[in-house]
Amino acid sequence: MKLDWLLPAAALLLVGCVAGGRTDVSAAPPQAMAPADIVAARQAAFHMSAVTSGSLKNAVAGAGDLKSQTFAARGLARWAKALPTMFPPSTAQVPSRARPEIWSNRAEFDRIAAEFASSAGALPQLAQAGDRAQFAARIETAQATCSACHDKFRSGP
Repeated sequence: MKLDWLLPAAALLLVGCVAGGRTDVSAAPPQAMAPADIVAARQAAFHMSAVTSGSLKNAVAGAGDLKSQTFAARGLARWAKALPTMFPPSTAQVPSRARPEIWSNRAEFDRIAAEFASSAGALPQLAQAGDRAQFAARIETAQATCSACHDKFRSGP
């Protein structure tokens, strides 16, 4: 049994723990995260999003059962939905590759993020259905939306 989904799934679980600031569910609720910690969490999540997206794209090219990618696709969809929340105004002054236009043109940023969430949101159902053609098309759309956002709102490569 191929376990291509395991690494992206584990990575997304780790980001959830880091972004939530908790590793022990019985611990007291965390204090508000420092802006630098939010930036670190979003950078880790973006990295894992790229790994997951690449893994999903590779799965389409292979001959394996697409249903095995449902968990990873669900993780990418959840990240896409949460992505805008990782750019609160408090993080605007923390050094990163995020351009100031994220906060000065928030409507455009949110619009592109919503397109990404829409594209990624369909992936789990398409994976579960084994619809390789539609899944491949959605992966391409999601990656194009990522690129469009990076072109407008990210500095550097």
